[in-house]
Amino acid sequence: MAKAKNVSNFAALIAINVKYFSMKVSKILFSLLSVFFILFISCNDAEDEDVPLYSSYSNTMVKSFYLSDDTTSIVDNLSKRFFTIDLVSGNIYNADSLPYGTDISHLVANMEFSSPSKVEIYIKGKDDSGNDKTTTINYLESPSDSIDFSGGRGSVTMTVVAADGTTQRDYVIDVRVHQVKADSLIWENLSGSGLPASDAVAQKTLMKDGSVYCFTENESGEYSLFKTATPGQGNWQKGTISGISDLDINSIIVSPEGFFALVGTSDSKTLVSSSDGVSWSPVAGSSAFYSLIGMYESTLLGIVKDGSAYKYASYPQQGELTAVPADFPVSGFSNTVSYKSDWGTSQIVFVGGRLSDGHSFSNSVWGFDGENWVSLNNVNGGAGGAPITPREGAMFFTYYTYKYHSSLDYYTELLTYFIIGGSDGTKVLNDIYTTTDLGGFWTKAEDGSSLSLPKDIKGRAFASAVVCEESLDIRSSQMSWNLLESPVIPTGMRRYTKALTTEPVPFIYMFGGVDENGDLYDEVWRGVITRLTFEPIP
Repeated sequence: MAKAKNVSNFAALIAINVKYFSMKVSKILFSLLSVFFILFISCNDAEDEDVPLYSSYSNTMVKSFYLSDDTTSIVDNLSKRFFTIDLVSGNIYNADSLPYGTDISHLVANMEFSSPSKVEIYIKGKDDSGNDKTTTINYLESPSDSIDFSGGRGSVTMTVVAADGTTQRDYVIDVRVHQVKADSLIWENLSGSGLPASDAVAQKTLMKDGSVYCFTENESGEYSLFKTATPGQGNWQKGTISGISDLDINSIIVSPEGFFALVGTSDSKTLVSSSDGVSWSPVAGSSAFYSLIGMYESTLLGIVKDGSAYKYASYPQQGELTAVPADFPVSGFSNTVSYKSDWGTSQIVFVGGRLSDGHSFSNSVWGFDGENWVSLNNVNGGAGGAPITPREGAMFFTYYTYKYHSSLDYYTELLTYFIIGGSDGTKVLNDIYTTTDLGGFWTKAEDGSSLSLPKDIKGRAFASAVVCEESLDIRSSQMSWNLLESPVIPTGMRRYTKALTTEPVPFIYMFGGVDENGDLYDEVWRGVITRLTFEPIP
């Protein structure tokens, strides 16, 4: 009896399991049918919209790109020029553009891929009749065929087809060339406003703590100060100078505490100072100076006239007054520039000036190391000879030039000393001299060279030059660049060494200056080495 009951229970258990299993199988089958139905509908929708469900560009990737060296080109080491391959946007381009004038009409491209079934390059151009034409190169069959990249961005495109014969990727290949000579010093006349004071008959402009201070005098003998941090945009703040008369505008010197200047009409003038450039007062206990040279650290250096003798002087006075040598100028110096020698000695230096005989001029660069004045070049020739011609009232400042290393295809930025203009006693000058070593040779920029001044900039003396960093956005810049023979800088070019659009660019600002008759130019010129304005934008 018990055995029959167990058999009955076992049969019931089997029936329950069979029922459960049937329900489970039904649910699984229903789920599978549902997924299949959804996928079927999705695939139909995708096919209807012609949108692939999945696309991979791994087999259409361009793994490397470089150009073959071309002996007919002006570029050295063309094969070492780096090209960016942007797989996201499908762009291949050289971030640092090739030199101005490079012939890119017959270059050979070298590329490496994953496993393409086809690579075709399309070159848009013109036929002999001037009609549009497109040349196609099968790159896998003819990898050494030359390509004409001179049509500009978009004229050369490439399609890479993967090994499956279906998946493909399009690329734009852009070989960029500078549209201006990269190392040219170009100038723009900011003629829209000229000097901040339109009635000025004299001016002196200086840099202090990141701001530009333009001191002016009008025909009525009134003095004004105009201040801005962005001379290219104007925004001058005007202040009326008070507390002094008979101000020698050209004598104004920047000091750590503010400014020094001379007032008076005799050979012995009163030293005055100001913390803000507006309110001035006499400096108690100072010598009566003949001229001011500049600041060495916290000491003011100048010249005093003692009878018929000219002597070195300072404020505060350092030791006894000593006579200057016959070849040391006593007035008409350029502004001073800081200089550190190869031995680490800090100096201030100036160039030119009028000698004590009243009619001769110096062509030497003089440096002061805290104790002595010394000529930093041999003006009589020899191993350290300087070709600078004698002058007074020259502009003297530091800026940049570049040295090219052909073996590495690399440019080194060099701190460079510039001398511009002045007067030789018979005419005013518009020449430029440069050097990267004040103890060595100076080089004169020949007419038409990359550093020479355009003819629009007339010769001038006692002009002011300051170097001011300002952000550059060529797309909104007012610079016309119309002094160049080459085309306008393209929109897609910015500063080539930096990625940020707000990165400041150093500009040279040239204020005023006088002609042969002593009349002031109501002009402000802005100059820049074009290489400093390049930055590629894909």
